Amino acid sequence: MLGVEALLEHFAPQTAPAWPSFKSEEMWLPWLARISGTVTSGLMAMAATVVALYWLERLTAGWSRRRFIAFIVLVLAEAAMSALKAEQWIDVIAGGLIGGALSTIMFGMVLRFDLRVVPALIAV
Repeated sequence: MLGVEALLEHFAPQTAPAWPSFKSEEMWLPWLARISGTVTSGLMAMAATVVALYWLERLTAGWSRRRFIAFIVLVLAEAAMSALKAEQWIDVIAGGLIGGALSTIMFGMVLRFDLRVVPALIAV
């Protein structure tokens, strides 16, 4: 999913300049802030993804019922994430559909069997 997103971003025009962030430099111990910021944001993403996929597993009863609802939930989640970066609605819709389809395939084929794979997937 990240590869597809990076490929789509490569072809999209960059209309806004890149602004540096000085959050870690403003801290009391900048080197500790860099480490803790990276670890905590990654851990929060991993925990939220594991919880969301666990509830999707429960909702679909082991991927035996209500698969279309799981697809819709994953499309909406991907569309919400792409809406943070996109400037036009077509980008949000395309990102949601492509990312949601890839997420559904990954969830249906791999992640539903063992959620312990999710932190490694997000870390990569």
